[in-house]
Amino acid sequence: MAQSVESSSAIIDLQAWDNELAAAGKTVDYEKLYQAMLKASKESAGQSVEIWWRLAKVTFLASLNMDDPVAIKEKTLEVVAHAEKALTLDSSNFQANLWSASAAGKLALLEDNLPEKLK
Repeated sequence: MAQSVESSSAIIDLQAWDNELAAAGKTVDYEKLYQAMLKASKESAGQSVEIWWRLAKVTFLASLNMDDPVAIKEKTLEVVAHAEKALTLDSSNFQANLWSASAAGKLALLEDNLPEKLK
């Protein structure tokens, strides 16, 4: 049975979204998937942990294809914001914790003086 989130004006099929992300591999259109989930978050009044962690995931994955360190950091901070919204709704949600931790680790790696901090 396909998982979906119903809002007042639309239903987003989360399983279909997940399948599209998984099937696309390196040719995935992250912007398209991001915009679909962003629209769903607005339609659900920001009250779906399932939508917020997926926003965090697609934002994180999009940042992997970036080259500019400043843009990567901005995108990673966006991941943190989405994951925090998901955790606010359900602090025990595995996926929300996964993407929050992934973003925190990535931010740590983006620090300029990381080698000095590790000494």
